[in-house]
Amino acid sequence: MKKTLKSTIQGVLIAAAATSVVSSAQAAYTYQSLAGAYQQGDLLAGFTTASGNDLIVNLGLASALTANSAWNLSGLMVGNLAGATSLSWGVIGVSASTPNLVYSTVDTGGTPAIVHNLSGYNTVKTSANGIGTLITLSSGYATPAASAAGDLSWNGGTSVGGTGTWLNNYGNPNNQTTFNISSPGALYSEDFYASGYSPSVTQTLNANAFTLGNYGGATILSFGIDPVPEPSSYYLLSSGGLLLLALRRKFARIA
Repeated sequence: MKKTLKSTIQGVLIAAAATSVVSSAQAAYTYQSLAGAYQQGDLLAGFTTASGNDLIVNLGLASALTANSAWNLSGLMVGNLAGATSLSWGVIGVSASTPNLVYSTVDTGGTPAIVHNLSGYNTVKTSANGIGTLITLSSGYATPAASAAGDLSWNGGTSVGGTGTWLNNYGNPNNQTTFNISSPGALYSEDFYASGYSPSVTQTLNANAFTLGNYGGATILSFGIDPVPEPSSYYLLSSGGLLLLALRRKFARIA
């Protein structure tokens, strides 16, 4: 009975310490809810393994996007997306009105297409709205089959492509290197561009703006957060790690 009680206490203390470490590391985030049914001007984040079901979520109006925003997607990364060892993801959108802007992530250091005129913008807008129409419910997300052709899936619209798709009309917003979301501590950042023609060509870069990461088993998409922990976070993580080690050693001596 003593041993069982001691093991229970040990498990509770270590679990509490681990939770404290993860919570401290995420303290800088301002968590956002998904925005509900899509409307032009919203940003869409998509995730695919090219099989099973994709996940597309509505992050809300691009014009309202603020730094240090984060979305906890753990409850939505299910089925073939849960623990995916080869995940493709990106963020796209178009402005609700003038100036006519196209929003897209690209791999770090990459450059998206240039929108040269209103006609070019309108073709990209049609593609964005096509993918957006998949999100019609207040839940703010959709899970289309990855095999669905064209803009009827994230995989079809942004990776496989075809006439009238986002890929063909603008480019690939997804990471181009295999990303293993199942690995604790895994991080993948992408640059984020706003490109437009109103009436001259403009491109605005936000380096490493969107980051997808595995934080203590939680899948978090964040915007405007440096993926490398600040010194205070290093302290919290290291001190938390020392606490966990001390607890384990303490219980080992008692055993």
